[in-house]
Amino acid sequence: MIELLDEMKIEPTSTDIKNDIYHKWDLMDKPQNSLGNIEKMVAKLGSMLGNELPEELKPAMLLMCGDHGIAKYGVSAYPPEVTIQMINGYMRGTAGANVMARHANTDLFVVDIGVNADLSNLKGVRNEKVAWGTEDFTKGPAMTKEQAIKAIQAGIKVADECIDKGYNLLVTAEMGIGNTTSTAAIASDIFDLEHDLTFDDGTCIIDERMKVKRQVLVDD
Repeated sequence: MIELLDEMKIEPTSTDIKNDIYHKWDLMDKPQNSLGNIEKMVAKLGSMLGNELPEELKPAMLLMCGDHGIAKYGVSAYPPEVTIQMINGYMRGTAGANVMARHANTDLFVVDIGVNADLSNLKGVRNEKVAWGTEDFTKGPAMTKEQAIKAIQAGIKVADECIDKGYNLLVTAEMGIGNTTSTAAIASDIFDLEHDLTFDDGTCIIDERMKVKRQVLVDD
């Protein structure tokens, strides 16, 4: 895993370019900072790109889908089967992600990175499956080291292909019932935080489910 991360080169943001963009904003015939967060967002984008802003944005949303082994405990308001239902919604263009993508003039790419189902009948779903869902992390590792590396490499491959096709703004997204519980467990481990600081009600679950979710994290 360390070797893989060493190969990933992410340049630091450019303070010079950010300041140059702010300066150009100030040269415009408008009150200073009158566009609020838009000015900050543009400056941040330029600083991340490390060069001149593109004349036109070509965004792509990469929606990585997978199932979580701990979803069986009822940590979400929805059962694990809803992962597949949501993917069907993406294919029909009726899900919330589709609506946001259309409003932002963004192409949407759905990737099966670990769904616990055969999605070969859905021609619009890209197959990069590394496992049929993760394991129950209260009983052991959710993924093997090899699976984790393969998943990261799949994400790099999909992103690189989009960049090669001319996309210059990638929106990273994921879907899978139980995802906020897994996220809380990962965040607690990486940042050495108590579980109560890393999880919330996710899909607006009721108090009883919150107790289940908390216990699953404690058992991690």
